[in-house]
Amino acid sequence: MSFSSFWKSLASSQKPERAKAHEYFARTRSELKFSTPLCQSVYSGPMKFASLFLLSGVLALMLSACSSPKSLPALMVERLNWMDEVAMAKRANGLPITDPVREAELLADMTQRGVAAGLKAENVQRFFTGQMQAAKGVQEQWLRQHPGAASSLQPVPDLAQTVRPALDKIGREMIAELAHSHGPAESAALLNEARQRLGHAGYSEAVMRPALEGLQAGLLDHEVPSQP
Repeated sequence: MSFSSFWKSLASSQKPERAKAHEYFARTRSELKFSTPLCQSVYSGPMKFASLFLLSGVLALMLSACSSPKSLPALMVERLNWMDEVAMAKRANGLPITDPVREAELLADMTQRGVAAGLKAENVQRFFTGQMQAAKGVQEQWLRQHPGAASSLQPVPDLAQTVRPALDKIGREMIAELAHSHGPAESAALLNEARQRLGHAGYSEAVMRPALEGLQAGLLDHEVPSQP
């Protein structure tokens, strides 16, 4: 995949791909040494230094967006965006969608972190249970949309080395955002933002419902008004 084609797919994708953008640039940084036609055309003549400066500025802005703090709804969408890879890896390795051991380990870890951050254990558990239910919904939808055996030419994501560490990192960021003090108005705004982001990303109501219910449970101490 070339830099230019990645740029086009990033711009046109309905699902935000910020988390994967940073990984892509890290993997292909050697290709960014002016291997695209655009860079080859500008890396010559008197404009080369200005072109280099402009290109570095664009990349800096993109990477800054990838690493800047995200809202809780943005993290919810980012987590779900990994579920296609999870489903692909599980199918390739003959694993079921539901993994009780992994789910129990995740809940225990996130609950411990949440309590250490001053959150109620029950609220943390209900929040992540909702996110995991939504995640399984996305995986099931992906499998229905991609029946049959995986192509031998298609690279299979590594659950242990790539996907799960990314999900664990998102989980820790979620805990940090949940631990912020949210008043009733801000909590209601977060729920509204989450619904809008999930809908814009193209997720079905069956996926959105448990995710939003989990969010509302996570914000329970802040007296979030019920959503219609």
